[in-house]
Amino acid sequence: WIDSVGGDRARWEAALKDTMTCRTTALAEPTPIGRLKAYYSCRKGKRLGR
Repeated sequence: WIDSVGGDRARWEAALKDTMTCRTTALAEPTPIGRLKAYYSCRKGKRLGR
C-alpha cells in the first residue's frame, strides 16, 4: 500500500515539475494568448510523451 502511494507521489511531483516547466515556457511568450497556447501545447506534449 505504501509503495503505491509512493508511486503516486513520484508521479504527482513529476507532473508538478512539468507544470512549472510549461509555465516558464509560456511566460516567455509576449502575448497572453501566446502564453495560453504555449502552456497547453506543452502540457499536451508532456501527456503524449508518457
